[in-house]
Amino acid sequence: MIKRVKDRNAKKIANKKKKERELHLIAINNGRLVPKLNEKTKRLVIKPESSALSFYLIINDSVTCFEQHLNDILQHKPYDVMLVKVFFGILRVEMIEKCAHESKFQFVNPELLDDEYFDWTTQVVLDLVKYRDVEIHNSMVTTSMNDEFKRHGRFFIITMRIMTHWHFLVWSRAENKYTHYDSNREIRGAFNVGAAKRTAMWMTKWFREFLFTDRHSVPKFIDCMIYPQEINPKLDGGLYMLHGISSLIDYLHIEDGVFNNISLEAHMSWKKSEVPKIRNGLFRRLSERMEYGDWTVKMENSNGRNKRFNRKWNISHCAVYYTRYVLHTSISFTIHSG
Repeated sequence: MIKRVKDRNAKKIANKKKKERELHLIAINNGRLVPKLNEKTKRLVIKPESSALSFYLIINDSVTCFEQHLNDILQHKPYDVMLVKVFFGILRVEMIEKCAHESKFQFVNPELLDDEYFDWTTQVVLDLVKYRDVEIHNSMVTTSMNDEFKRHGRFFIITMRIMTHWHFLVWSRAENKYTHYDSNREIRGAFNVGAAKRTAMWMTKWFREFLFTDRHSVPKFIDCMIYPQEINPKLDGGLYMLHGISSLIDYLHIEDGVFNNISLEAHMSWKKSEVPKIRNGLFRRLSERMEYGDWTVKMENSNGRNKRFNRKWNISHCAVYYTRYVLHTSISFTIHSG
């Protein structure tokens, strides 16, 4: 019964999505329907001369990245924070298509727990940080949450990057439990577990303050020992993390997975022979929902409508990302602010 309802709803949503896509294409192409916009995006991404182009999520142009970030998937390179943000944006769209509540899964801003980010507040234990810095960090975590997270948020996904390696935590609100998933346990296991426990301390502080969890209850910490391990421990952490998060949401999005016929651990397992297929699937999944756009034009248009991009902060923020991208590709540019 549940499967029939799910299939019927999925078909309705697919038809509605197709119609919305056609209307969108007509609107941006002077009344002409251009049926293969996503194929165009894939071709642009692969071209070397497109490395500095900006791409945006079709239905939400606040989610953006550069061409190289998408191409990093195919080139087996470490993933950037911007690519993880794009992935989260696409997950939110997919959850709506699956008829799951958008706020059920919450994603903490990956910048906040990235050791390459300019803010190193969370790189030390909580007791060594000034109270004011803790308050600022907590407010930034709150900003990254979706609406109604206090009421509907059940699973909080917390990504971490330590020395170019990605791994993640999942906090279950009902069980007050952290589960750590790491695809590089053999080489960096103790180091990554330490970072995950430090992150859990920071997030527990936030949960107690903003979700009003029991201040005297100590959350459980579980290190998943059967999570698939990377083929190349230096390069595949991002791929394994994103696919693991996808598998987790796919398992839990209906009634927290209680009616599934297999365990969560089995659902989040895959063979090494499947990795090339997973990699290509991730690239298609992200690129098919992205479109090319000039970021300066988009910001000017958005400012004109007073909907987003406070120029004082957002343009400088984009400039920081662009500078990091340019340095990453060893191309020298000078960015002049207007």
